Amino acid sequence: MKRAKQSVSQPSACISEPGEGGRRRKDHGDWPEFVDQWPKAQLEFDGLSGQILHGEQAYVIFMSAERDVHVPEHRHGAQWGMVLAGEMELSMCGEVRTFRAGEAHYIPAGVDHTAVLRAGWKGLYVFDRRPERTENATGGTPGSASKI
Repeated sequence: MKRAKQSVSQPSACISEPGEGGRRRKDHGDWPEFVDQWPKAQLEFDGLSGQILHGEQAYVIFMSAERDVHVPEHRHGAQWGMVLAGEMELSMCGEVRTFRAGEAHYIPAGVDHTAVLRAGWKGLYVFDRRPERTENATGGTPGSASKI
């Protein structure tokens, strides 16, 4: 039996860099055009923006930070995320870790955590339910993020 010859990957007009859709749009947002058309996420931090896709069992949010953003301690449902560009620091369970492009992390439901999103950071997040922040560690409603 003959094996099919494997082809070497060649540049293709069909494959482009994320957010380019073949070529960069002048009105380019942070994401591919179809994601830019999703509803804007209502995020309570200056310098943080995102596009959200609502599902019955989960929410997907593409987020980006135009400047350093500090997210104060809070908790919510389970969250899985991947850093797509830049870096972020995540603090939970007494540990601080830095995540860079291509690295993923998981936050179990109900676990208190904080984050510092560095200017230029982009992330993709999936929440097991609506990603509304429930409360901060002191029991109050969290306020706006401070600029670092």
